[in-house]
Amino acid sequence: MRKFSLLFLLFILLTALPAYAQEQPASGQPQQQAQIALAPELITTGAAAFDAQDYDRALLDFSLFILLNPTYSQGYYLRALSYLGREDTDNALADLEQAFATMPDSPEYGVVLYDLRANIYTDLERYDDAIADYSEAIDLSPSADLYFSRAQLFGVIEDFDKALTDLNSAIVESADDPVLRVYRAFINIQLGNSEDAAPDYYRFMELIETQRIENDPLVESEPQFVMINQGVIHQFELDGERDQVISIIAQGRPGDSIDPLMVLLDDGGDVLAANDDYGDGIDSVILDFQLPSDGTYTLLVSHSLGGFQGEVVVVYEVTK
Repeated sequence: MRKFSLLFLLFILLTALPAYAQEQPASGQPQQQAQIALAPELITTGAAAFDAQDYDRALLDFSLFILLNPTYSQGYYLRALSYLGREDTDNALADLEQAFATMPDSPEYGVVLYDLRANIYTDLERYDDAIADYSEAIDLSPSADLYFSRAQLFGVIEDFDKALTDLNSAIVESADDPVLRVYRAFINIQLGNSEDAAPDYYRFMELIETQRIENDPLVESEPQFVMINQGVIHQFELDGERDQVISIIAQGRPGDSIDPLMVLLDDGGDVLAANDDYGDGIDSVILDFQLPSDGTYTLLVSHSLGGFQGEVVVVYEVTK
């Protein structure tokens, strides 16, 4: 379950409560009295208790606030978070129902409610319900985070086509998020689209790069050992011939926290092939790749999301 801070809680109140309390009547309609929260200090003390992980005190303060302000949606939302602090999902979901029932006309606040409930449903493995809530949130205010969250759930239930559609939308919203690139590559691999996955792996490397190290050219059957740290890319050249079939492996040393990633480029810098996790392991393997022409190829070796640091051995063989 996600952790929420006092600052986050106060942000929600500052953005959503005023819009609710100060709603203006339509032109020509009688002036309506603004709804004013009673005992707002209970929100402050409850949030402080929540931040201190004193969930019993937070529940007491938010319950008193709700007693005095039974139509303030945010009170139910905050109490739901406190129930989650005590791992009481049943009462948290019940309070979220009340939060929805009294929700002001605020798309941003609606997204917060749907996102929280979807997170709870995900933890409960109620994936269809979670997807439905993310869909409601996206309808209110689409964002890369929401598309990504729904894409992950589509991946869990193996609806990879819908996962890919959501990841495409997420990347439109946030083109320079490297995590989105890795996940879209993974989904394309599941769909058998390895050629579509390779450019995303390359773009991931470009986005995380902090240093590039040029190594000696690769020689067939002669391993090279390199140390990878976060954001570091090792570059190798290898000479190949048209229609030659090669296999390359980048394997981490056992015990190191490294998840190797490889990308193969042609002599013009275009992406030819890439691999993150081969089979059920985390080693990177480009297997039986047929070179398209004579020339000098470039191999880039770095890390994926599963581990950023460790020693990697790189070696290639001509298999045909």
